Amino acid sequence: MQRDHRIRKSQDFSRVSVEGRSWVDHRLVLRAAPNHSKTTRYGFVVRKGVGSAVIRNRLKRRLRAIARSVSEPHVAWDVVLIVRNGARGSTSNELSRSLLSLLARAGIK
Repeated sequence: MQRDHRIRKSQDFSRVSVEGRSWVDHRLVLRAAPNHSKTTRYGFVVRKGVGSAVIRNRLKRRLRAIARSVSEPHVAWDVVLIVRNGARGSTSNELSRSLLSLLARAGIK
């Protein structure tokens, strides 16, 4: 994922948390807030309770690949995806369906 499509600063994560809305399913929590740039940016949060570093990094890689394949919405958003324990044993297809349904519920895609 390109650098300008990622949320990397803690102040941006905090802004999404404070200003945005959230949608939940058993694998992911999606928090989103409109931004004032031209591109939609994604940030990923996987806490240590989800699993070892290998599992956490694998989940982040899968979610980055899925987010790359999502078409760009008309309005730019900052999207933070928080991985829940239910995602630990999920396949890429299950994560993809979960993310796409959350984006549809949020009205982003």
